[in-house]
Amino acid sequence: MRGECSTLVVLAGLILSAQGVLAAPLGVQNPSEVQDLAVTWKFRPGDEPVWAAPSFDASAWQDLRIPTGFGRDDVTSSMAWYRLSLDLSPDAPPLSVEQRADLRLAVAIGKVDSAYEIYAGGLLLGGVGDLPPQVPSMDYDRQAIYPVPAAAIGDDDRLVLALRVWKAPQTRSTVGGPHEGAFRLGPIEELTRRALVSEMPSLFLAGWFLILGILHIAFYRRRPALRTYLWFGLLCTSFGIYAFLKTQWKYLLTDHFLMLKELEHVDLYVGLFLFIQVVWPLFGLSINRPLRVIQGAAVVAGLIVALPGLKPNLVLLPFWQLTLLCVVLGFLYMVFRQLRLGHPEARIVALGSIVVTFGILHEVGVDRGFYLGPRLADFCFAFFVACLAFSLASQFARIFSEIEALRLSERAAEQANLAKSEFLANMSHEIRTPMTGILSTLDLMLEADLSPTSQEYGRIIRSSGRSLLGIIDGILDFSRIESGQVELEAVPFDLMETLTGVIELFAASAERKGLELHLEVPEDVPSSLVGDPLRLRQVLLNLVGNGVKFTQQGTVTLGLAVVRRDDSEDPSSLRLRFTVRDTGVGIAPETLDRMFMPFTQADTSTTRRHGGTGLGLAISRRLVELMGGTFELESTPGVGSVFSFHARFDLPSQEEVVSLEARASPSEASRSVAGKHRWTGYRVLLVEDNEVNRLVVAEQLKSRGLDVVTARHGLEAVETLARGTFDLVLMDCQMPELDGYGATRRIRQSESASQHLPVVALTASAMVGDRERCLEAGMDDYLSKPFTESELETVLDRWLAPASRRDEIS
Repeated sequence: MRGECSTLVVLAGLILSAQGVLAAPLGVQNPSEVQDLAVTWKFRPGDEPVWAAPSFDASAWQDLRIPTGFGRDDVTSSMAWYRLSLDLSPDAPPLSVEQRADLRLAVAIGKVDSAYEIYAGGLLLGGVGDLPPQVPSMDYDRQAIYPVPAAAIGDDDRLVLALRVWKAPQTRSTVGGPHEGAFRLGPIEELTRRALVSEMPSLFLAGWFLILGILHIAFYRRRPALRTYLWFGLLCTSFGIYAFLKTQWKYLLTDHFLMLKELEHVDLYVGLFLFIQVVWPLFGLSINRPLRVIQGAAVVAGLIVALPGLKPNLVLLPFWQLTLLCVVLGFLYMVFRQLRLGHPEARIVALGSIVVTFGILHEVGVDRGFYLGPRLADFCFAFFVACLAFSLASQFARIFSEIEALRLSERAAEQANLAKSEFLANMSHEIRTPMTGILSTLDLMLEADLSPTSQEYGRIIRSSGRSLLGIIDGILDFSRIESGQVELEAVPFDLMETLTGVIELFAASAERKGLELHLEVPEDVPSSLVGDPLRLRQVLLNLVGNGVKFTQQGTVTLGLAVVRRDDSEDPSSLRLRFTVRDTGVGIAPETLDRMFMPFTQADTSTTRRHGGTGLGLAISRRLVELMGGTFELESTPGVGSVFSFHARFDLPSQEEVVSLEARASPSEASRSVAGKHRWTGYRVLLVEDNEVNRLVVAEQLKSRGLDVVTARHGLEAVETLARGTFDLVLMDCQMPELDGYGATRRIRQSESASQHLPVVALTASAMVGDRERCLEAGMDDYLSKPFTESELETVLDRWLAPASRRDEIS
């Protein structure tokens, strides 16, 4: 009896065991549809091969919700098993053999930490990594789909899934298991389709970020000054790479998990660095020292993470998360502060920052196991980047609008400047034309036999006319300098001749006032230099002239010294210091700063006593700056003033020195012929549309022994040249019918190569480019009206040999 009872107990235990194994299976209503396996599984740490058998009793195992999420389990074990029992026909007749074969079932396994094997019905379907771990590989990012053979389904339509997991020691000390991703059962075609569809958002984000990054880097190449576009483009590129590394498509490039994970973690630190580099300058703010420290730490951590081995990556990851949280909090403070200040980009960036902050907190919560669900950080960050891109586009549009406004303003300024230049050119021509008649008539009148009183009146009128012409020239010079139309020449010249000429010009004025006028030149100053002697003479004339004008007694001294150059300067150049000292009235300290401003003098009373426009010093300062120098002024009221400036000149070569000396000698020889009639026998054609100037200039030429024929315009000049022979043509430029430029071109087209007729421009146009325009038209020289007798004779000497030399040539 006792034996029978024992037998009954054993049978009851076997029945209960069988019921425990098969108790409460997950019912699958339709095996041809996808069944979500994110349900409660049976769990047990340890490792026994028998646990894969479908008949094993796992009723005593721990219940655990799958997926678990990282950090949600507190069991420490290097190995663990997970089991799930499924009933494929809970409310239907058992499946036939053909029906089981037609199901084409497969199981989708999400992310498992770290290596695993998946069993179905006791049959090994596959896995990731090597188990048992000889040299175990760690792979917790790979998702896979495994076909389930029909033999794995029991006769009672029960399917038992068993997951064997190995935990890598590099990760935190919790049990390994299915932590994240899709765990499903269903037809293999549908599971494959869903797996592909689930990857599309990440692939789309990766492509979108990469395109956005390349686009903004291209913007930066077009506008290098907008450096924020470069950093933003790199940030987008970095996140595009990160988004791709989180997809399953990365395994098409390489199967080396550790290398891919290292690249992913390096990208996290690169993104942190670039995030700081983008958002603060976006609002025009500098990156302060704490942020620079964080950027430096990110660079160092990125280098550490790039080293082989995943342990440093996982150790540094919590610190990265904490640092990112601090940076985000600082960023939020900055954004909302800019929002209060009314920054135009703050509103959209504030909206994006709220979304990305939520995404970051959600990501940290998922990693820490505080929340189990889909990750949203990628999409939140995509929204944030879209906000940044929109802000940059708005900023670019605003900058483009400002550039376009500046361009329109510049164009308007250019048009206004062109109109001003045309006005100045016309004004110069219209004023110089009658001035030529006035001054030339005075020169002729003063040559006549006049009474002393009439001679004195004539000289007064001529002096006043010359003063008026000087004022006009000053205004034109200042306008040309202001518009950048003045370019200095670089020609060899005799420095001593230039300085002596300046002193001689004011010698008579100084003598009448009882002043001593000195020139002090040390012996180490070379006589020949290369530069612009006319502009240097203009500056010195202004300074010496002011010294004589504002000094009632004492001395005016023009001094010169060599400025010792350092080793960095060109040895073929020389820097000189010019100084003009006077013992005049001096300048008050409060007016020193205004002395070089245009139309300004020390006080208004000096204008009444001495005259002047106040343009001389302004023009001189600009010319000195063009010569590579600076102006200095020291003055004491009642004691005197010291004006000094530096100027750089080149040293001439030996050939230029010889050429300079050779140019001086013919001029002296030609002027050795005495009297105004040294050009007797030459025939000159004077082309001038203004009747007064035509008569006056003709008389000036005739008084020098020339045979003069006149023409009123270019057509008449061409016809006159066709009927006779001439030695020189003085050609006005602005005339009716045919101007001087067109007439000169016709002359050049009709003349032979062996005979060249000199044509000299005789024009009232004195703007920059007028001389070049004359030369381009085929003219040989340029004489600006009104001209002095010496200037006229210089031109005649240049193109007509004096009578004695002509006889020698003939």
